[in-house]
Amino acid sequence: MYLLWIIMGYNIVTATLLVTFGRLSDIFGRTRLYNMGFLIFTIGSILLFLTPGKGTTGALELILFRLVQAVGGAFLMANSAAILTDAFPPTERGGKALGLNQVAGLSGSFIGLLLGGHTGHDKLEVRVPG
Repeated sequence: MYLLWIIMGYNIVTATLLVTFGRLSDIFGRTRLYNMGFLIFTIGSILLFLTPGKGTTGALELILFRLVQAVGGAFLMANSAAILTDAFPPTERGGKALGLNQVAGLSGSFIGLLLGGHTGHDKLEVRVPG
């Protein structure tokens, strides 16, 4: 049950907040809220890395910190494409700008899995007595 919330909780929070954050970004500025989202996402990532609890408490902490990360991710998703379409001329928006944005996002997801697996493996070796 905890694993489902760790994985799907991010998607639920992001999908719920995406349109609202897009509208807030139109009102208060895309770059400002993009940077705030980056800060929130980074704080969530650091909290995930430093999760002190074990067992049920640790699982609940992971879920909570993952939801914090999702709030930051919603800010990033709501603003990244909008910032790019503002920065590039209409002839380069679709193919070049948004294509590079997608490649960067997918590359980051893949590299994050590799690095997370590597550092998680090291962290587990320290915690598990052998």
